[in-house]
Amino acid sequence: MASSLLLSAILAPLLTAQAQSYAPLYTFPFVTARPIPYALTNGSGANPIGGLLLSSGVFYGACYAGGAGGLGTIFAINTNGTNFHLLHSFTNAPTDGASPYGGLTISGGTLYGTASGANDGADYGVIFSLSTNGTGYSNLYRFTDGTDGAMPNGNLVLAGSLLYGTTQASTDGKPNPSPTGGTVFSIATNSQTINTLYTFQGDPANPVANSTGTGPAAGLALAGSTLYGTTFEGGTNNYGVIFALNINGSGFKVLHHFDTNGAMPQCQLIVAGSTLYGLGGTCLFSMNTNGSGFTVLYDFGATVFYSPIYNPGLVLSGATLFATGLTAGSNQEGIIFSIATNGAGYADSHDYSALNSVQINGYPYNVNSDGASPNGSLTLANGRLYGTAAEGGSTGSGLLFSVVPQPPPLSASRSGTNLLLSTTAFNGFSYTIQQTTNPSVSASWTTFTNFLGTGVATQFTKSLSAPEMNFRLRQN
Repeated sequence: MASSLLLSAILAPLLTAQAQSYAPLYTFPFVTARPIPYALTNGSGANPIGGLLLSSGVFYGACYAGGAGGLGTIFAINTNGTNFHLLHSFTNAPTDGASPYGGLTISGGTLYGTASGANDGADYGVIFSLSTNGTGYSNLYRFTDGTDGAMPNGNLVLAGSLLYGTTQASTDGKPNPSPTGGTVFSIATNSQTINTLYTFQGDPANPVANSTGTGPAAGLALAGSTLYGTTFEGGTNNYGVIFALNINGSGFKVLHHFDTNGAMPQCQLIVAGSTLYGLGGTCLFSMNTNGSGFTVLYDFGATVFYSPIYNPGLVLSGATLFATGLTAGSNQEGIIFSIATNGAGYADSHDYSALNSVQINGYPYNVNSDGASPNGSLTLANGRLYGTAAEGGSTGSGLLFSVVPQPPPLSASRSGTNLLLSTTAFNGFSYTIQQTTNPSVSASWTTFTNFLGTGVATQFTKSLSAPEMNFRLRQN
């Protein structure tokens, strides 16, 4: 991949960047339908969700369907896509859970996560732990749909020995209305007792405008002793809120009531210094942690960050945000994109292809070559972004992927007798600036300099006394 430009005493404009490098890492196998709802079984899982967790060179992740019981799995896989290991298949047994919708958290050799519960009117979700070798599965807590809430859908955040999370308290498919509008909770990693830190107003099944928000659908962000999160509904406009809460449950404060900008957010916020970043409805937004300065950084003009099941994901590297858009793109099957934290330099890294419905053994599968519905946070490793696409692929069961993001632009300016080359390269990515007098001959490109991106502007100097040169920026 490269971006290139022709530079001389008179500077020519930037040329078009080369195509990105996207590759499926692992495709989940076909599922077989069983005569009960959502029981789509296979050997390793289907519909990967919540992104990938990297620890010691291994990715850990979750599927909300598939596996022996058709109710989701936990898995491990090497970063190169080899050595896939099924760690756990959910069964909805009294000592188990069903349908994880969030990603995983790790401490030492133990994974922690949530499973939202099967749609059988009796299971309201669990918090679980599991060793990274697949042994020792345990439910730390099973929700009751009482004052403790129901349906923990978001990622857990770990601070010391305490896990923090949210329940959405959705009553969809359940026999009785939930008595809460969702909760924020904490639980110790060695405990089976939950501590409800805050209870939201409202009924997620019949949301109305209120002062606190209703139904937190995403996990929390932690900065110091403060938790930040969003609700999907409620607030003064019934489009959700951004809130802050101390880790001891005190000091709850609504920082922002959403209107149509950022409406009904399902994305876990990112906090960087005194700034929050998030996705909601049609846009990517930022806001100060004190509630001031809400800004739409980029608006897609259509709702691309909403799904009844999947949460979009956002990750920050230096001054660049990388994100997934669930239903964006030319085929409305999702995109991966990057953008600077000031809203400049938007670029797609991948636009997912259309799904095609095929019949195999009498069962419909929606398939394509690259997957669909990218969701959860992206993970940066080895100069690539890794993530989960919940649908599509050659089997229709979704896949894991890696992608090299669109290279940042390389710009030029003149300073006396020198040429100044500038770029704001992505933090942690390795780059080469190449030069040639004859760009039509691929073998003529030589190295001008190598450098590691830091996420801030980097500048290089070249004497203008040299012959007319073409330059391009390539990621290694």
